Amino acid sequence: MQTLTAHFDGWALVPDGPLDLAVGEMVEVSIRRLQKDVSQAQEVLAQLPLIHIAPEDAEAINRDPSFDVEES
Repeated sequence: MQTLTAHFDGWALVPDGPLDLAVGEMVEVSIRRLQKDVSQAQEVLAQLPLIHIAPEDAEAINRDPSFDVEES
């Protein structure tokens, strides 16, 4: 049995380190949220890729009536 830490990239869970698994090997995953201090959260966020959007595309998104930003 292995324990891994991972982060969610908006689509999938991404392991924070290498795993000893074969490609296609099936596993069972249980999710437990970790409590991290602010400095650790900043490190994780710094590893996430940035999305580059051209200014004209950003303006088009903002004008789209179906676009809604949920506040947390």
